[in-house]
Amino acid sequence: HIECSWEKAYDYSLHTSYFVFSDPENRYPELMKTLEDLSEKYRQLAEETLLADYEIMQNAPKSRRKEDRIFAYSLYAVDQWQMRGNIFSFLVSTGRMNTLGLGDPGYGKYGYIRYLIDAETGKILTLADFFTDPEAIAAFLTEKMVNSFGTHNASGRRVHAADFPEAIAAAVDVPEPEGIGVSIDYDGLTLWMPLWMFPEDDSQLMEIVYYDEMQEILDGKYIFVR
Repeated sequence: HIECSWEKAYDYSLHTSYFVFSDPENRYPELMKTLEDLSEKYRQLAEETLLADYEIMQNAPKSRRKEDRIFAYSLYAVDQWQMRGNIFSFLVSTGRMNTLGLGDPGYGKYGYIRYLIDAETGKILTLADFFTDPEAIAAFLTEKMVNSFGTHNASGRRVHAADFPEAIAAAVDVPEPEGIGVSIDYDGLTLWMPLWMFPEDDSQLMEIVYYDEMQEILDGKYIFVR
């Protein structure tokens, strides 16, 4: 938790927060290296956001009631962490807002970033890591979405665009937020499309794929299907 220590032009509160992992027993040294790197990444992001929010609040219009409670905050918090086999998974819950509704966050901007990490190697996993061939899963996912989406809305028109196969291919082997997010379920994978791929959508587009649809291209290292 970081409170703003800079001089303020008027009375408002401003803070941010980020996460830190620990493993006192040192059970997963490679995993901890990755988690420490992520903690440092989000610490830097939190400090950058704090400064950006400070500048927004400092330059806010002066027409305010004295009795208004004025504040701005951002957060990068961990949620839903678990160890599943040799995969450590968790969400990073992100949020940013100010009571004046100013700047990019306005009255509130929230989201999630999903992480799957190989606990033995510390590798941050991507969708491609669950399959024998990145090109095969990209082709499968493209075909599935083209067949299931119409062109009556912005999402469907994006799926049917000529460059959509290239966009999917570019997103299968990089982690969120630039790549496709992955949630592991007992019968399949829930996939979360990156925001840049569907810029007109207000939230992340979700696609569910079932193991029995993809058995021929699944890699059994992380997912075993009978």
